[in-house]
Amino acid sequence: MKTVKITLAGQDYYLTFNGVAMFALEDVFGGNNAYFEKSAVPGREGFEAVCKAAAILAEQGELARRALGYDKGPIPTEEHLMTCSAPVDLLRLRQANLAAIVAGYGREVESDGPVDLELLELDRKRGKD
Repeated sequence: MKTVKITLAGQDYYLTFNGVAMFALEDVFGGNNAYFEKSAVPGREGFEAVCKAAAILAEQGELARRALGYDKGPIPTEEHLMTCSAPVDLLRLRQANLAAIVAGYGREVESDGPVDLELLELDRKRGKD
């Protein structure tokens, strides 16, 4: 699972964009593009959108960490992030959200190079699994 680590007010949070986060952003904002539009709005509305998305991504990051056997960490709420984030943190939060979403859409499996699917199928048919 790919995560993006961000430290706010001395606390580390791990943002993860998984299936649950994808559908949560869909429910809350209407999708990723709608989130990006709302987070770019200057002022309180944009700040709230960034903190709401960060809370969703941080919750999923922490739940994934726990599922992988890591010690329990905090799960921040939107209100906590809004209260504990300095104005200078807004850009870092926005960038961390974007990085987590991009990482979530990335591939987990690293390839050694190009794969010839036809050759793999031929080998499978010949019993060379």
